[in-house]
Amino acid sequence: MHDLILRAMGGTLDDPAVVELLAALGSASGKPAKPNKDGYVVAKKHGVELLFDANVASDLYPQKRVNRKQVRYLCTCWIREEKYKGSWPEGYSPELDFASMRERYGEEFQLWGADWDEVREARWRVPVPGLAPGVVLKPTYHFKDPGPSLTIALDYHLGLFEYLDAEHADTFAGFFVAWCAERGLLHPELAKRAAAAVKDVKARKKTGRELIVLAIDHRAWDGKHNHVWSCDLSPAHFEFFHAYLCGVYTEELFGKYETSYQDDYHKLFAKRFPAVREQRRDAVPDLWEHYDELAPRLSERFAAWEPKSKARRQRVAG
Repeated sequence: MHDLILRAMGGTLDDPAVVELLAALGSASGKPAKPNKDGYVVAKKHGVELLFDANVASDLYPQKRVNRKQVRYLCTCWIREEKYKGSWPEGYSPELDFASMRERYGEEFQLWGADWDEVREARWRVPVPGLAPGVVLKPTYHFKDPGPSLTIALDYHLGLFEYLDAEHADTFAGFFVAWCAERGLLHPELAKRAAAAVKDVKARKKTGRELIVLAIDHRAWDGKHNHVWSCDLSPAHFEFFHAYLCGVYTEELFGKYETSYQDDYHKLFAKRFPAVREQRRDAVPDLWEHYDELAPRLSERFAAWEPKSKARRQRVAG
């Protein structure tokens, strides 16, 4: 079964592998499974749940229409171990413990929980070569009810910043990207691909906003905006970006509930540039003198996060 699921990932409803999968998940009378209006297929007796979605946050699966209908891709498959009777991808087993998963999948896992001190899950991202682009295994270890689970998905990206078009990338995103470039916190692939532009940012010949325009141009999945995504920044520091940019765990990390990047940005610039309060993220002029006011605040937040992150991971790892 898992081979069929893997071949179907990224496909649309008329793709042969998807048609075959839906037939295999269908009723005993031979009627194929069919997505509901929200794109879900729940095949309880097989222990499989699928999601077809048009809004995949990846350049590999652009939003498009056929006969005025949005094209949906098979983007996620959840496998329910208690019901699933099929085969498993090589290396994965529902009998794995946390130590075995660390040994098998490595130390680049992300920790998730309702708050900073309550870690419920460790999640890995494992690319699967030779299939549709961007297909990954997402093995997860659950600490509350100890045991693993497996999701197969297209490689979604967290949207960290959005802007109307590449030519008008804003300083709100630009200052943060410049700070990441200076600290070596860009994704290694982006840093390599845009090495000349990154060098110019470090030499202050280009700004972070200009780096976005030159090297980060994700065509928007929502049809309206462009984005800076999580895949543009260091995967080893995803927890920091998620916490600080999305305002998660801020009280535990920084001592205050409202201590996100947006909060810090507003507190620093809103009095001088009132349009900042109206979410005008290009309200602050793209000047290094303004970046120099903001950068120490970013470094302070990172310095507060880093030791707490290391301590949390050591606590979870035992």
